[in-house]
Amino acid sequence: MPGLAIVLLSLSACQSEEVLSRQSFVFGTLVEVKIRTSDRDQAIDAVDTLFSRFDQLHTDWHAWKLGDMTATSAKLSQDEWFTPAASITPVLEYSQQLYRDSRGLFNPAMGSLIALWGFHADTLPDKPPAETAIDSILRNLPGMDDIEFNNGRVRGHHPHIIIDAGGMAKGYAVDTGTELLRKHGINNALLNAGGDLCGIGNRGDRAWRVGIRHPNGQGVLASIDLSDGECVFTSGDYERGYDYENRHYHHIIDPRTGYPANGAVSVTVLHPDGARADAASTALLVAGVDGWQDIARSMKVDKVLLVDHQGRLHMTAGMQKRVVIRDNAAQEIIIAPQV
Repeated sequence: MPGLAIVLLSLSACQSEEVLSRQSFVFGTLVEVKIRTSDRDQAIDAVDTLFSRFDQLHTDWHAWKLGDMTATSAKLSQDEWFTPAASITPVLEYSQQLYRDSRGLFNPAMGSLIALWGFHADTLPDKPPAETAIDSILRNLPGMDDIEFNNGRVRGHHPHIIIDAGGMAKGYAVDTGTELLRKHGINNALLNAGGDLCGIGNRGDRAWRVGIRHPNGQGVLASIDLSDGECVFTSGDYERGYDYENRHYHHIIDPRTGYPANGAVSVTVLHPDGARADAASTALLVAGVDGWQDIARSMKVDKVLLVDHQGRLHMTAGMQKRVVIRDNAAQEIIIAPQV
């Protein structure tokens, strides 16, 4: 939904600097950028370019509306070599790497399964799909290893590949955005994509401080001060979904079962690579309490916070050093021995 970006506020950070804030609805969420600057015109030019780029990527990467990604999915099902649009190939290549690192728990090739659950639509369904329909797709589920690359050209080896990069698109976009801002001379900024954030530099008198939403919807669970270039991404079972017969069905589907992941309530990852943090938070939510540590090691993320269904906080030693828990009612904190 392009065209919503407007300057919302200007806060004095010091005598010669200000923090400019601008928002736009893109990637299915409200994206905000804050820039600490002494050159207002430079900052406005940078953010104009940023949101123009985001609007284009939103169209290019959309999983079900006509665009470069849907055209790519259609061609991948034909088992023939072709050259995707320029914005698509890097996403596919990195998605394949993240798929392998996650041992298949992050799987953008299974868009057909996500569509079956009704999540390839602006209006969600009234009830979940039939078990037989889920089983039919699950028996022959495509993976990112069904895609072959050769010097910019790609070929699919599965007739049912549909790419849904939603599990890492925001992260990849924010990485792209921070790189673009730096090229425009912006040294201090915070990009916030619906609560998933990446920081550049600092706020002035302090680091950029970000909050982690409490899974119960009641305020902030924890906060983190970001170092330059760090990102925080969270996936939770409270996100996009619908209720049927007193059960909530959310959009993060476990490729092993074909059903929404139920091994944890939320996972937060702190990492300098936004796309990796985004994909890892998804994969670790799927892995759940019993499997998240192995997948974290495989995905090379060492700062993780997982909330289980009993309200316990599981975290790595690396995350323990960085996070400040704001929930005084947290029942138990469990530190992973090695990740």
